[in-house]
Amino acid sequence: DIKQVMEWVSSDDITVNAEEEVFQGIVKWVSHNRNKRQVNFPALLNQVRLVSISHDFLLNKLVNEELVAKNTELCLNVVLDSVRLMASATQDQCVQQPRKCLETNISAIFLCGGSRSLCYFPKENVWYKLSDTLFQHDSRCNPSQCRGKIYIPCRGSDQLGGSNLMECYIPATNSWTAFQVTTEFTVTTVLKDYLYAWDTRSMSPGIYRYDPEKNCCNELKMPSISCCCVVTDVKYIYLIGGFSSQSFVIVPLSTTYRCDPSSDNYEWEEVAPINQARYNACGAAMNGKVYIAGGSQGRAVLNTCEVYNPLTNEWQLMPSLKVPRISASMVCHEGGLYVLGGVDINRSRVLSVETFDSEQNEWRKRSVIPVSCFETSEEEKQTNEFRACAARLSKEVIVKLDPLKK
Repeated sequence: DIKQVMEWVSSDDITVNAEEEVFQGIVKWVSHNRNKRQVNFPALLNQVRLVSISHDFLLNKLVNEELVAKNTELCLNVVLDSVRLMASATQDQCVQQPRKCLETNISAIFLCGGSRSLCYFPKENVWYKLSDTLFQHDSRCNPSQCRGKIYIPCRGSDQLGGSNLMECYIPATNSWTAFQVTTEFTVTTVLKDYLYAWDTRSMSPGIYRYDPEKNCCNELKMPSISCCCVVTDVKYIYLIGGFSSQSFVIVPLSTTYRCDPSSDNYEWEEVAPINQARYNACGAAMNGKVYIAGGSQGRAVLNTCEVYNPLTNEWQLMPSLKVPRISASMVCHEGGLYVLGGVDINRSRVLSVETFDSEQNEWRKRSVIPVSCFETSEEEKQTNEFRACAARLSKEVIVKLDPLKK
């Protein structure tokens, strides 16, 4: 009896009109034989997806339900702690996810190149074309999602009329908008619900923390490194590799810096160096570790990859990419690592998508960016390169689109 109820309430695949129905269902089931079943209520309540329940229902009905209110330790405090956690956590940090029937957003890999934007679903190996951007974007400008919207810097004063702009993709409407920023950026990343942006090409770069709600930027200090790989985990921004210029000679770097810019007295800390100096590499964080791949050492384009363990402060080499590439994107998507885009040793764009197979301990080709489905003959000549990020997109928008046929 309890086993069947637990299987139902814990399933992602049940069909309900609202998560409130699940809570009301377990209350009704326990109340039917309260003396015997009340002991099971805390475990059942723990399976209710509070993230999908309205704020009004949570505070006015759920916490006042007698089964919750009279069990302070195992029920009421757990619910209140979850409410506080949801209020401070970003969408990706929420432990609970909505049931499939109640999802409004779905996880995908978002790509942008030239004036085109796409999304990719690796599990289904399906691509969709999204709305075109307002301006052209090259491989030096990468997208990042912050507070539900996707931001990508705009480069090129001619097309912008001399202004420095940032474009913003709104998933709910599949549309783009743009706003003015203080300087020309090439790199964006997100940490603790703030967007950070800077120009990695500069030898004396400034990093800006952007608050989307207040539409304001604060400049922060950072090391003088050009073309480093930028990665964020749950706490730090990492600056990995890059190059310095000595007597007009580019010197690849193996340094790794990190900092928590949210602290009042933040400082950049130098941690263990990577094994192979490189610049224009790609990277991502997953399961408490930091990964980098590819990059350049001048004329050489690399396919080597490394992984950093913060607990041991050590970088280790791992299996290499199938295709050497620079200025690519590495994305963590649903527990997997994907490398997309970039250019190869001949400076030709790379369209293959590689994923790391942890069981076989190797990178393998998963897909190809289907440019033939949407690029014009003029775009084919331009060979626009693509950059990518992990994203949560509107399920309502995606289901109305037709998949691209490769």
